[in-house]
Amino acid sequence: MPQKEAWKNVSEVLDKLGVDVSDDVICYVMEHSIMSEEEKKAIARAEEEDTKIPTAKTQWTEDDDCYYFMTYTTWQDYPVLPPVMGEGFDENNVSVIYNKNGIQSLSINGYYPLELKNEVEVVSPEMVLKALEKYFGNIISDDIYEVQRISLCQKVVQVNPDKHSAEIEPVWECRVLVKNSDLPDSSYLQKIYFHAETLKVM
Repeated sequence: MPQKEAWKNVSEVLDKLGVDVSDDVICYVMEHSIMSEEEKKAIARAEEEDTKIPTAKTQWTEDDDCYYFMTYTTWQDYPVLPPVMGEGFDENNVSVIYNKNGIQSLSINGYYPLELKNEVEVVSPEMVLKALEKYFGNIISDDIYEVQRISLCQKVVQVNPDKHSAEIEPVWECRVLVKNSDLPDSSYLQKIYFHAETLKVM
C-alpha cells in the first residue's frame, strides 16, 4: 500500500476519535529484511554484553512490512505542545504502526479535548526576536546563536489529573542553533518558549 494511502486511512481513524493532528508527518518505512538484520544485531549485542537476550521472531516476511508514522496534535491548526517539554523531549506525541492489515499500534500521549475559553492578543515575531536577543544578552558566553525558526504554538499547562483536564497557553517557540565557541564542529538545538501575550519565558 502506498504511504499516502496508509496515512489517509490513519487520518480517518484519528478524525473519528476527534483528535486533530498536523500534516507535518514523519514516516519510517519498516522493511522486513532490515528489521530482521536489526534483530540479529540486537541479539549479538546482548550476547556480547551478557545481558538478557531479546525474544527473536520466528520468521520475518513481507507481511511484517509496515509504516511507522509520527506527528503531533493540533488545535485550531496550531501545534499543541505536551505538558513536559524541553531538551530531550519529543513534540511528536502521536505514533502509529500501520501495515497491510491496518493499524497495529496507536499511541497518543498528553492529549486533552480542548475548548475555547478566552481570546488573547499575541505579540509580533519582531518583539519575540527582541526578547530573544535580550535573553541571550544576559548569558556570558562566546557561543554563537543562530535562530532557526520561530513558531506560534499552544503549550499545555496546569494539568489536573483528577479531573482529566488541563489549560493551554499560547507560546512562541524559538528554535536556536547553539554553536560551541571552543568546539567549532559541536552544536546543538535549543528551544526557548515565550508566552505569546506577555513574553514571559516559560
